[in-house]
Amino acid sequence: MQYNDYSLLRIITGITALSLVLSPFTIVRAADYDLEPHELPYTDRASIDMQTAAGLGVLTEAGIFRGNDDGTFRPESYLNRAEFVTIILRLLGDDTTAPATRCFPDVAENVWYTEDVCHAKELGIIRGNADPNLMESQWRFEPNRATNYAEAVKMLVELYTFPVQGEVEGSDWFVPYMNAANERGLGLRGIRPADLITRAEMSRLTARFYAHSTGELDALIEAEMRNEESTSSSVSSTSSVSSTPTNTSSVSSSTNATKDPLPWSAAISGFLAAGNTSQILAQADVFLEQEPLMVDVIVIALDTPTVEVEGFLVYDENATLLGRAGHDLSRGNGVYTLHMRNDELTIAKAKEFTFYVRAILRSVDRGAQSGVPVEVESLSVEGTGEWSTRTYARSTTETFPSFMTAHGTLMIENGGVSSAVLVPGTNIEIGAFRFSMQAEDSQTDVQVEDITFTLNRTSNVVVSDVIMRHPESGAEMPCSVTSITIECTNITAGLSTLDADTPRTFKLYANVQVTTGNSATLSLSISDPGNSTSAGDVTWTDGETTFQWLPGGQPVVTGTTYSL
Repeated sequence: MQYNDYSLLRIITGITALSLVLSPFTIVRAADYDLEPHELPYTDRASIDMQTAAGLGVLTEAGIFRGNDDGTFRPESYLNRAEFVTIILRLLGDDTTAPATRCFPDVAENVWYTEDVCHAKELGIIRGNADPNLMESQWRFEPNRATNYAEAVKMLVELYTFPVQGEVEGSDWFVPYMNAANERGLGLRGIRPADLITRAEMSRLTARFYAHSTGELDALIEAEMRNEESTSSSVSSTSSVSSTPTNTSSVSSSTNATKDPLPWSAAISGFLAAGNTSQILAQADVFLEQEPLMVDVIVIALDTPTVEVEGFLVYDENATLLGRAGHDLSRGNGVYTLHMRNDELTIAKAKEFTFYVRAILRSVDRGAQSGVPVEVESLSVEGTGEWSTRTYARSTTETFPSFMTAHGTLMIENGGVSSAVLVPGTNIEIGAFRFSMQAEDSQTDVQVEDITFTLNRTSNVVVSDVIMRHPESGAEMPCSVTSITIECTNITAGLSTLDADTPRTFKLYANVQVTTGNSATLSLSISDPGNSTSAGDVTWTDGETTFQWLPGGQPVVTGTTYSL
């Protein structure tokens, strides 16, 4: 292949820059590709498989991967194009070149990825999304769009300036780049060009290019294979698949099969916290009377497509992880598929098999939006009959609960004892409620704006002059009282703002009078949770969206019961 001066300049410049970051490994010592997940610095290292750990540890030590602000790696999350460009440019080491800050019409001048994206364009790593109706200078980069496998390979091939043959007429644009990677043993198995790439897959792919550049690709591949063998070498005899007719459903798995770390709970409408793995969104039972079913693919379809769901974790009835379902654009937007390997999952003849799904949600630092509805429309299983080799497809028909995304979720519980003696008088405590929040982003604040308490009392109890107070800060505000409710509205931010680290307990004080008799009872409750279309007793905001409902049934919470 003929190189022009510019090509040679890029190769020389690239090699010189790479030596800045690679020299500690190529000159001082060989890279250690034998790290195991528990040796990685990420807080979620237990969710990182051993094959990924082989290269991830070296790239982390080299400063290529730095994790998220909260210390996680999030191996199953997708990464967008801006994130991918920023990561792979670290392979070039420190670069004092000051790139342009206006290189694409959809890349602003003052965002965190601007310089990296513009530098990548200057190096010819990216050009933007070709549009025949626009001049090349008007092509968009789409920084927030998730990166697919073909794009990732193309960028790395360009970064390392591998020779690429011209496009063959009638073939896809990415074929020459795939060939350049595969010829060098750098491609990943089981990933299609259009598949969105997870952070784990991104690290394995990048590690292969990195190891190739240092002459250590064989060491990396050997470590990956060794880790894969150690993961799958011991197979439980009670969970293996037999070629003979079976009467139990089975999953081929190792004794170290990944279990669901979250407790099981029925799918109930609620909020989905950004950046987290969700509660169970849907569950399905599969039953085939004719013969055992060898499952080929599990399909999850959303009622309305959304970028807030980056994938699904699929678990069987024993809470064993079957795998991660990725967005499958070949089946349509909002459709996710998990492809099973041969004989990995067989459902027995006339035996009910249950599986459930949890969503992997986009994080705040990746542009997550709150107030977005999420609902699974259907769960499907497609496979082949073990005896007849017939093709089967089974799909759910029921309606699944609806959910809504939020940057943080609000939880309320009784902040006092369950029962106490009722003492008439002035400024008497009549209830205490603990408010807390769950959020992936430590910068997220949840604020409670309005609360309506139900006043449960016997007819001889009179309550007046109610004040809601935060005892620790001394902040307080008056609330209005009717015969059956106490309403605390327009609660000030200083009183009601919650952060992820510190729950807040609000106490209500009132003048309490018992008019007649020697027995009386008094308690407060938050009764109506509302739903996504009907307002309940609590109004709150996550800083972006105002919500007027809470998950769960009635009542939401009941406070201390005071009695004479």
